[in-house]
Amino acid sequence: MCDTDDRYTEYEKRVIGALRMVREVSGVDQVPLSLAAGMGRNQVNRYERLKVHATLGNLERLLVEIGQLAERRTNVRTVYDLLSLAEGKIALTVEQSSE
Repeated sequence: MCDTDDRYTEYEKRVIGALRMVREVSGVDQVPLSLAAGMGRNQVNRYERLKVHATLGNLERLLVEIGQLAERRTNVRTVYDLLSLAEGKIALTVEQSSE
């Protein structure tokens, strides 16, 4: 996969920004997430730097793996949740553990 020369819309930038926020708040690093999702080790970095466009399927795979690797769980678990966060319809929250 080579870098894209396509321009990103503001909406796409917000979605990727939301993904990054969820990943960081969850305590998941880029490389372990990329590998767990079956992608190249730098793929999450490439998405977050807006070097390649992420598909909805890839976003879904990443969110599933964030749920598996997370030190802290958030209320964003699905692509629908991620898009809602990007659109400002929901706020990102860290869920309390039951321990």
